[in-house]
Amino acid sequence: MSGICGMLALKGAVPDEHALIRMVDSLHHSEGERAGHRIIGQCGLGLQTHITTHENPLFVSHAAPDIPVRGSPQQAVEAWIVKDGLAFNHADIRAALTAMRHRFKTGEDTETLLRSYIQFGPENFIKPYRGQFTLAIWDETHHRLTLLRDRLGQKPIYYAITDEWVVFSSKIKSVLEHPAVGKRPNLAAIPYQLAVGFPPPGQTMFEGVNILPPGHMLTVQLYTEQDAFPDIEPYWQPPLTETGDDPRSEEDIAYELLAHLRWATGLNRFGAREIGIFLQGGLSSSALLALLLQQTSDQVTTFSVNLPGGFAHDEMSVIRKLRARYVTRHIDIDIDPNVPALIDRLLWLNDEPFGDAGVVMAHAAYEAMSEHVPVVLMGNGGDELFAGYEDFRIAQIARQYDRLPDIAQRAIGGAVERLPTSSSRQGVAWRISQVAQTANLSLAERYLEWIRYVPDEWFNQILGTSAATAVRRQYSTHFDLEGADGFIAPLLDVNIRVHLPYDQLVRLDHVAGAAGLNVRLPFMDHHLVQFAAGIPASLKLKRGISRYILRQALAEVLPRRVLDSRGETGLPAPVDDWFRGDVGSIAQKALLNEKAAIAGLFDTDPVHVMLEQHRSGAADLGRALWPILILELWMQRSFV
Repeated sequence: MSGICGMLALKGAVPDEHALIRMVDSLHHSEGERAGHRIIGQCGLGLQTHITTHENPLFVSHAAPDIPVRGSPQQAVEAWIVKDGLAFNHADIRAALTAMRHRFKTGEDTETLLRSYIQFGPENFIKPYRGQFTLAIWDETHHRLTLLRDRLGQKPIYYAITDEWVVFSSKIKSVLEHPAVGKRPNLAAIPYQLAVGFPPPGQTMFEGVNILPPGHMLTVQLYTEQDAFPDIEPYWQPPLTETGDDPRSEEDIAYELLAHLRWATGLNRFGAREIGIFLQGGLSSSALLALLLQQTSDQVTTFSVNLPGGFAHDEMSVIRKLRARYVTRHIDIDIDPNVPALIDRLLWLNDEPFGDAGVVMAHAAYEAMSEHVPVVLMGNGGDELFAGYEDFRIAQIARQYDRLPDIAQRAIGGAVERLPTSSSRQGVAWRISQVAQTANLSLAERYLEWIRYVPDEWFNQILGTSAATAVRRQYSTHFDLEGADGFIAPLLDVNIRVHLPYDQLVRLDHVAGAAGLNVRLPFMDHHLVQFAAGIPASLKLKRGISRYILRQALAEVLPRRVLDSRGETGLPAPVDDWFRGDVGSIAQKALLNEKAAIAGLFDTDPVHVMLEQHRSGAADLGRALWPILILELWMQRSFV
């Protein structure tokens, strides 16, 4: 939808306007966008913003502000701001500021944020806001730069710090437009990328370019023209999941949970005249539909996606039930993307390699939805908050497996060894194999094996055992949370703190934003996240029932058939089929070439074996081959 960028000279230089314009231009996605930039002393700020072309505009009668937005020079503090995203509750805060004699020129949340900064200062201004946004404020009076990423990381912001500059943007490509920032691959991040599907938290795949953690501020105070230091500190962090007993009854917890979810759903309607909901056959998106229809008389558009090969019967049954119960304008979207043609565009949109092939399917879905509505609610975050993923059930099985006598474990292990190799992550056999093969590992190491893209046996051959050990150690640090306890709770915490803000939400923002689609995630409201963290993990996965307490909370608003549904299916990609078709041909050409970029990074002979085993049908290795192929194509695109 939009993006911000800028630069700050640390040693008194004047920002290069031509470089700033290039940074702004690199944020451009499509027609219907407008841009602006401004140099104020040692700081340059830029913004590219999308103007919706729908018959019903995205925002209701908001006046167009100056770009960047400036605080009144009559105020005690003169400051400038650029922002990407939305502060949903800014109207309430604006009313309080008006009572304090602030005068507003526009109806924009951007101006409200800036006047909050002027009134309350950099440490406190963000506290009352709820939304999904990043921002940069240059305080000309105090010579201070403030960069901020929202609490859950729904919007990314990247930065690079050199001896003389701080450079930042919503896109990596924009940061790289500054002449002080070199364009070099982060080779040390490659093992982690191939295992987990994204770079180590805080890093990107470009050396020297970093991503600001969620709930953090980066501040730079220019004390003199020769002395400045950047400081990165959290202003909010999600609480750890409760593992003890709760004195409240299940009924009371469920009642409060429903109230929080209802409020978050209503809040995410901010400014939208037309709104849609992406139904994925699971509990989270179904809940959003029921709660939204309780709060609006406007027409709501629902979407479901027809994937190649079709949804599983359970998901389609849930969607049919919802369509029969609720009156909406429903649109079925057929998705069968031309994957070879999309890969290069997706690499350009994301700037980095991506392990999840579902990004291809998501891109096609978002572009189709954007033709009908400007705003879509999605249920992302529901499974992470309430233990909806299959991996959480596997963890529960693993705990039971650990209690079996050795003879029973050996018998199961022997049977597992006879199972065919597969990376499809489906079926009872796969779940049992994951438990048996990871016995005697720590919880962190076990979880890494359950979620990884390139399986450990192939990873060791390609990158070596030392790299495999380093990745395990690096990933295990995410579980070193003071006060963390239990077996399920740490998995919930790592998903909220690591996988969502550094992988899923980043890709969602880049791909949906490029389609001109404003995706909003009520389950990521930080008040809801805080409340959910206080619910014991034992009420989230109880007696093998995932999202147990969420089901109890929604019992009064959803039919039983929907309550019994599984988690959100996402947009699974038939990656095994792809690698036996056109994508396989691309992989053969790219990866079997002696001049392949990855040939200088690790042993490609095992990759050749993987391709042959997959092509012949001896193994299903599409999920493992995808990140290797995307890494190669990214290297070619970026550095060759």
